[in-house]
Amino acid sequence: MTFDGVRPVLHLAFDDALGEAIRYGDLDRLVARMLASGVDGLVVLGLASEACTLTEPERDAALDRVSTAVAQRVPVVVRIEGPTTVAVDRGRRAAALGASGLMVLPPARVGSGELLRTHLWRLGDEVGLPILVQDSPAVTGVVAGWGGLGYIESARRGAIGVMPGCDLGPCMVVIDRALRAGDFAAAERLYRTALPLLSYEARSLDLLLLGAKRPLRRQGILGADGLRSPSRRLDQEEEASLDGLFAELDRAAVPGFTGLTA
Repeated sequence: MTFDGVRPVLHLAFDDALGEAIRYGDLDRLVARMLASGVDGLVVLGLASEACTLTEPERDAALDRVSTAVAQRVPVVVRIEGPTTVAVDRGRRAAALGASGLMVLPPARVGSGELLRTHLWRLGDEVGLPILVQDSPAVTGVVAGWGGLGYIESARRGAIGVMPGCDLGPCMVVIDRALRAGDFAAAERLYRTALPLLSYEARSLDLLLLGAKRPLRRQGILGADGLRSPSRRLDQEEEASLDGLFAELDRAAVPGFTGLTA
């Protein structure tokens, strides 16, 4: 297995009622939408999945639901974090539930030397799945990725894939296909059209998630667009700014944003 192409990180929707149960029907619809857009794979239990808010049974249930919905049509990558013993346990469970690979967030305070290598080697030996080391800049301070921000430049430097949010997944598929075909001009045009939204959402993880869930709810994919408690909501100014950006993308017929305005 490789990690190339466009592999959106699946968002989870939660009931507004007390307990905030995962809305598994919404997850099914989101998987179907991403597959229909031609993605190369899917990622679950990542930062965009709000995995840090999930119990261990919920992690397994979400992955099981995704694996069933995907039905082996594309690879499913599972994000793993935690100290070595915890990560190995989560990795083994993920493999048993159909994961094709692991995206591993380095444990806090291990740096990039021998401790990290030992952690990754043990995961590889004991789980037996391909591993991608996560370099999320918001968490690790390493500058790369962040939902597709800078993907054109990264591709010129040799990057072969991107893991965006599901709002931008269909758009990034078109950009990626243009890059693969060598049409950097077409990729750049579409990227620059989406860049104002990417830049706006990249200011914080909460804004990235709330901004991604908002259009997906308006399109009927998700039935709720809040984050799991405790969390903040968009304020009126943020809602207005995002809706204005969505309208511009709709007018430009950017994949994934059509039909958002009357």
